[in-house]
Amino acid sequence: MKYLIILVLLSGCAHNDNWRTQDTVMQIGVTAVLMADAITTSRIQDYPHLYENGPSKHFLGSNPSSSDTAMYFGTYMISSYLISRALPHKWRTAWQSVEIAGHSYAVINNCDNGLC
Repeated sequence: MKYLIILVLLSGCAHNDNWRTQDTVMQIGVTAVLMADAITTSRIQDYPHLYENGPSKHFLGSNPSSSDTAMYFGTYMISSYLISRALPHKWRTAWQSVEIAGHSYAVINNCDNGLC
């Protein structure tokens, strides 16, 4: 509860740089990669010899269900957008680039394990 209060109080500190077309394109890229990661992660349950190894393991467990995966990544997509909106432009681009690179790596790794 105290973290929620802190987040609410800090939300007034968000930066108000104009949202640009480039930001929209980058955020669409982030969302697309997150969707691909969600789809491939949800397929882990169909392969008993595979387990979730990434950071989301702490939230999803080692063998995530489809509903848990959808809830996690849906929340992640909304949070990523809100963080992007709160950052100044130069940090926004860096944040979105890191998101795309990190989750692209996860998708590639999932595909290498036969989840595509």
